[in-house]
Amino acid sequence: MATIVTSEHFVAAAAVTGCLLLMGGYFLMKRREREASKPWAFLPGWRPIVGHAHLALPVKEMVTKWEQWADEYAPDDIGCYEMELMGRRFLIVSSEERAMELLQHRPHIMIRPHQTRASARSTGNYGIFQAEGDEWKQDHKLVVPALNKANVKDYVSIFKVMAHRLVDLWMKADDGKCVTVTIGSDLSNVASDSIAKASMGVEMDFLNKGSDDVVAFRKVMASFIERALSPICYWNIPFIGQYLDGYGGSIRRTTKMIDNIVKKYEDIGGDETKRTFLQKVYSLMQKGESISRQRLVGNVLGLFMAGTDTTSKALVTAFYLLAQDEGLQATLREEADAVDLESMSLQDFFQKIPRIKSFLHEVHRWYGAPVIGLYATQDVPFCGTTLPKGADIVILGRSITWKSSDLPKGPNNAPPDKFDAARYLVTEEDGSLSSIFPNTRLGGFLGFGHGVRACPGRTYSEALSYAVLIAVFQAFTWTLAPEHPNARFIFDIVMTPGYDVQLVLTKRDKVTVD
Repeated sequence: MATIVTSEHFVAAAAVTGCLLLMGGYFLMKRREREASKPWAFLPGWRPIVGHAHLALPVKEMVTKWEQWADEYAPDDIGCYEMELMGRRFLIVSSEERAMELLQHRPHIMIRPHQTRASARSTGNYGIFQAEGDEWKQDHKLVVPALNKANVKDYVSIFKVMAHRLVDLWMKADDGKCVTVTIGSDLSNVASDSIAKASMGVEMDFLNKGSDDVVAFRKVMASFIERALSPICYWNIPFIGQYLDGYGGSIRRTTKMIDNIVKKYEDIGGDETKRTFLQKVYSLMQKGESISRQRLVGNVLGLFMAGTDTTSKALVTAFYLLAQDEGLQATLREEADAVDLESMSLQDFFQKIPRIKSFLHEVHRWYGAPVIGLYATQDVPFCGTTLPKGADIVILGRSITWKSSDLPKGPNNAPPDKFDAARYLVTEEDGSLSSIFPNTRLGGFLGFGHGVRACPGRTYSEALSYAVLIAVFQAFTWTLAPEHPNARFIFDIVMTPGYDVQLVLTKRDKVTVD
């Protein structure tokens, strides 16, 4: 039977359409009024549903775009702008003044975003890196002392073994004088071997043997980044959620491996013969502190992930930059040749190689973790107005350090927006050089976080990096492989070259130290 469309139908349809248009116009007007009432800009190019996601993707280039937009839409007197990704509003902060207005409320009012913490927990990382409130206080009492200088000194012998293991592998890669190596996976394996030995007392030797375990750890880190940027916690879907992005198997593998090691410690009540991170935590627990099994496993996993990924990527960047600047490479090699790695203590790492130390600080400043994510648990004063409870914030650490007045200028009087390997060098009264320690409570150095929530593993990471750099300096000179592309740096927890870095290593005669 045919449907007869009458004039009444057209009138009704027109009325409905008109109402929808009026409602849409009303909400659009109110939206514009809200945006106009804020002192900061709302990023142009917004689209329904996706917001600005179509402009920000791909994820690995997102931070670079945020920094470019800060230059365009966040003048110095405002220091922030706002954008939206898949329904989530973000305040992007790019000035030191605005960042300090927020960071002063850490760690209680300003906390990590819910999505970041949920993403970390979904990978098994129930530890200090995602903890807040009472959980953070509890973990802080156990984890931070286990990673202080007094304890990291026990790991120095491990760092030396791993550094020599890397040199031996590269020496054997070719019988000739020169050898071409792709350094990313090797440096990741060295960092993984080191953290496995230092944290759990386990000899993995990923570097020589290879293993599906280290591949699984890398996938777990990748899953954390992707999930943290997801608009929904899809991994919480019963039965299938953990596997929708293909990472569920790797997460199960890594947590099971660490859980088995922790269980052995529990069964024997600790092992005083091992001076590992896990044993140091157990020793603190015996003095009255307590931590759940889940959080203990999560802290070891978090340490493994952070100690592997960020350290190895910073080293990749360091070797790449030195391959591009052979003069700087020669200067730092001369300093490395003057020390005996085998006899060096932790204190020696921080005192006897000031040029290498200053260079690594500048690598961390320029290419370290480029963003700090925050979430407001209550209204806070900000930029002459009030930032409401529930606001999501992203602090652009590099945009801030490039304009910071808190940075040392070094002997070259370097401006903050220039990479200068000598920035942290100072000349003492006796004419000797030393390297000052960057202040993580100010805005000039945010590569390891800020204040009390700065990364507790920084001393560990830097000491391992010094051992690797000294060992490689003493064994090789290097250049980039022929026709190697200039690196486009991408966001991968830290900023790292977007290509596999290949070096041509030239073997040196054995260095002797007087």
